[in-house]
Amino acid sequence: MRVSLFSALMSSLMLALSVGCVSNSSPDASGPASGGRRATGGQPSHGDVPDSLTFEMVSDVSAREQVSLRVRAAPPKVYQVRFALPTTGGDPLDAILDGAYGETDGDGIASVQLTAPSRPTMFDVRASIGSSVTTTVAISVKDTGFATLLVQPLYAGFRTITTWVASAYPNKTCADLVGIPPNDGPLQTLPSSSDAAPQLNQVPASTPLAVTLRSGHFVGGCASIEGVPPGPATKPQVVPVTVLDRPIDLGVSPLAVSFGLPATETSWNESLTAAGDDVLHALSGTSIDDVDALLDAMRDASGNSLQTLESARQAESWDDLVRAHWGANATTKLHDLVSGWLTAGRQKFSDSEHLFTGTLTPIQAPAGALGQVGADLTLLSVAGLDGAKSGFVDRAQVSWSAGSDNTVVLGTDLYFIQSELAEALAEAAGLEKSPDAGAAAPLLAQALDCQGIGDLLARAGANDQLAYDACDSACVASLCQSAVAAIWRRGGDATGLSPARLSVTAAGAAHVGDAAEVAGVIGTWIGELHSTRPTRTTGGAFRAAEAVVK
Repeated sequence: MRVSLFSALMSSLMLALSVGCVSNSSPDASGPASGGRRATGGQPSHGDVPDSLTFEMVSDVSAREQVSLRVRAAPPKVYQVRFALPTTGGDPLDAILDGAYGETDGDGIASVQLTAPSRPTMFDVRASIGSSVTTTVAISVKDTGFATLLVQPLYAGFRTITTWVASAYPNKTCADLVGIPPNDGPLQTLPSSSDAAPQLNQVPASTPLAVTLRSGHFVGGCASIEGVPPGPATKPQVVPVTVLDRPIDLGVSPLAVSFGLPATETSWNESLTAAGDDVLHALSGTSIDDVDALLDAMRDASGNSLQTLESARQAESWDDLVRAHWGANATTKLHDLVSGWLTAGRQKFSDSEHLFTGTLTPIQAPAGALGQVGADLTLLSVAGLDGAKSGFVDRAQVSWSAGSDNTVVLGTDLYFIQSELAEALAEAAGLEKSPDAGAAAPLLAQALDCQGIGDLLARAGANDQLAYDACDSACVASLCQSAVAAIWRRGGDATGLSPARLSVTAAGAAHVGDAAEVAGVIGTWIGELHSTRPTRTTGGAFRAAEAVVK
């Protein structure tokens, strides 16, 4: 019994001495360690041991966190230190040390890197020098329950990316989400720059996730993951997400468009020259010259007094009076004036930067219909003219489509009366010098001196106040103005029975807006001009910009 009691007392004494930072008991050589690191510098003191070996204080660590553990030997000297993960202080699970051995430096300090286990636990890390000096530090691993994701975009599209926004849906897959991009999930990031992958923080660990990524609302993607282990924010886990272009939505893309003409374009000049010839030919009608044409048109405008006017015209030689009043080139005075305007009008056309400007308004398409839909084109101007007064039908239906490469293609047919276009250009040219006239017919009446003709013909008869019946000089001047207007309309109607058709095809690269609408297009257009004459080809630059909807 004495021997047994003595043995028990000795065992208790040895156990008490083993508690603390330094112990003289032999180390447990069976403790596990992962990896290996041999000493490389200095000459370790294998035959010498320090008086003490102490771990620096270590706070709690998170799952999978990597921390550097340091021990200090005293007195400071170069020693070889062995590190281990004994099971006596708890289960280290899948913890890893980056080496089993290390050496203290001149200050007596050695370190080892610990990768904490992936689940909560408590365990010891042991350091020992020789067989007599050992110390341990207790490690407590807290499971934060969260992970950090670095959402990496995989994008091979054509659109300009400015920012990225990531989000996540816990306990969902991408099959549960709709749209490109899907709506953002409850876990979201702030927008990040285009060259930085957004980081999702505080994501539930070990939870199925649908991770979304978008730029604006014009590109987006989704990736389903089974769940990620918990980890610190300093060690995010990369989640690649394939990002696709949202199809262009033409149904929400009103555009202001322009169709330009190059300076070297000749097809329109040829067409307008021919149309101008038709106008000039039509001005005379069945009359033999311009004087005859004016007086014939005045007769036709006199209504019930037609025969009375014609009788006075013959009896008083109105034709000779007007020829004398107009002077030289009287027989072509009207044609000469209009011919000059037509020539100036063609030059005005050639100087125009844009053949057409207008607006494209999408036709309401069925719900969910993307890609090829229709639009209405409203011509606002034609070579600087008011679209509604240019001879063109100022409304047309357009077919258009958007490709996966962000190319927009549109096509339409525009119909117009060539003689009306020629006269509209001529009118604009004539009014540049006399804008107060307001229109071509009043301007032409001024140039032909209708007021003077009224006075002249009123004085020609026996009654020097009346030209015929009750028609005085003001009445004759008004008839002259009406006659000029009728002659001008006759010129505009010259090709009215044979409308021309301009078949237009335009294509260009689209700038896509935030909601996948077309915010602009830069491209080209070509057109085929079909009329009674040989088909001509035209074309130039095509531009479109987002229109302001009022």
